[in-house]
Amino acid sequence: MDEKLKGTVCYAPMKILVLTSRRRKPSYRYRIAQFLPDLESRGVTVQTIFLARRGVRFGMVLECAQGADVVIVQKRLLRRIYLKRLRKRARRLIYDVDDAVWCKDDGTPSLRLRKRFERTVRSADLVLAGNSYLAGVARDVCDSPVQLLPTVVDTEHYSPPSEAKRIDHDSPFVLGWIGSTSTNTYLRTLLQDFPAPMEQERSYLLHAVSGSSEGLDSPSGLSFQFTEWSSDREVPILRSFDAGVMPLPDNTWTRGKCGMKALLYMATGLPCVVSPVGVNRDIVIDGETGFVASDSEGWRRAFRALANDEDLRVRMGRAARERAVGHWSKEAISPVFLQALDVRSS
Repeated sequence: MDEKLKGTVCYAPMKILVLTSRRRKPSYRYRIAQFLPDLESRGVTVQTIFLARRGVRFGMVLECAQGADVVIVQKRLLRRIYLKRLRKRARRLIYDVDDAVWCKDDGTPSLRLRKRFERTVRSADLVLAGNSYLAGVARDVCDSPVQLLPTVVDTEHYSPPSEAKRIDHDSPFVLGWIGSTSTNTYLRTLLQDFPAPMEQERSYLLHAVSGSSEGLDSPSGLSFQFTEWSSDREVPILRSFDAGVMPLPDNTWTRGKCGMKALLYMATGLPCVVSPVGVNRDIVIDGETGFVASDSEGWRRAFRALANDEDLRVRMGRAARERAVGHWSKEAISPVFLQALDVRSS
């Protein structure tokens, strides 16, 4: 034996299998895909199987699981028989959750989903929860370790424009909202009760970005613009906003949300106005990085303050950017993710 090799320990390359729904799903993009370069730089092999794709056989999933060091099930609630078979083959099973998957998306309870959720977290060796609310629910129903892993934003990609936006006080103040067709209903609530500007007050333009304009009818007296979402246009559109909005109703489903809309606004250097629901109260510091508004009068005060005080808007935007980079950036959270997976440094 070569003398140089005596006493050394050689580790086989680590293999991770990720089971998720679709490539474009935000959960996968923000909680797995953006960490792939960090994993690959450490010699980790990551295989992702998109279970929503046609032709995926569970037998193939089990074969891949048997050859992996870690299997990450992302948000999926597998049927009892599939979960049991996967558990037998996975050396280490991690369940990653960033939504209140045990209920319907309107917040109503589902006994079937609740049972699946409880079986899943009890079967896992580790639960990664996107916020403290999800972590608390998981801890209530399982003895497995539960670790908080915030959903993060790539603050290098989502960044302020290189040149400050020119402000024209004769033009409308642009309030931006970015979401998906399934979340249009949250914006629709704000549209229905939108606080109209007072006489001689600066007017507003609400710019909505989503997969479709379904249900987004503009109320009278409010300028409204809709743009269909695309990855290529997302950052330039965010940079065109003056402030971001994130209205939410308060129910079980929304308390499980991980605040991605607010984080996108903040990373782009925008102050935002949010509902006091779930993790929003942790992300946005009221009066420093944006405003927390609980009723129409609160929204009105926030919009008026931002529209009429340019120094306040700029100061809040800078503070919002700093907070996003310091607490919810890929760089800040990547070490936590790697440690949870027990990935060794290169």
